[in-house]
Amino acid sequence: PGEKIKKISQIRIISTRTEPLSAITSDDCVREGFPDFTPAQFIEMLTTHYKCDPAKPVNRIEFEYI
Repeated sequence: PGEKIKKISQIRIISTRTEPLSAITSDDCVREGFPDFTPAQFIEMLTTHYKCDPAKPVNRIEFEYI
């Protein structure tokens, strides 16, 4: 709090939706920046870090750089 925001790039929101974390695919892992993770590994990483249930809905935001 109180820190200045450093703008990196502008983005355009393509879509937003709510879905269970367990719906993630291998392509999604690549887009999230984890190309070597399987969906199961990605889910394990997030549920361990955030202590959340993989069946609970998460907010998904798809964007592109402009």
